[in-house]
Amino acid sequence: MGLPAQHPEYPTVNHCVGGVTHFDDAPEWIYGLDNPYLHGVYAPVTQELSAEGLRVSGELPADLEGAYLRNG
Repeated sequence: MGLPAQHPEYPTVNHCVGGVTHFDDAPEWIYGLDNPYLHGVYAPVTQELSAEGLRVSGELPADLEGAYLRNG
């Protein structure tokens, strides 16, 4: 993952989020689009991951139920 950088070809992204982060595993076609929702943490997900039984630091609220899913 590279550091955020200003790119003249992404004026909207530069204005909204201050730069474009270049991820090593992101498809190159993403960087040709001026859409902040296709960059950085909003980039499309390229792999599936299931994680269960994770260690929790602190406490989870007793009434918290459900799952975290990301459709990217």
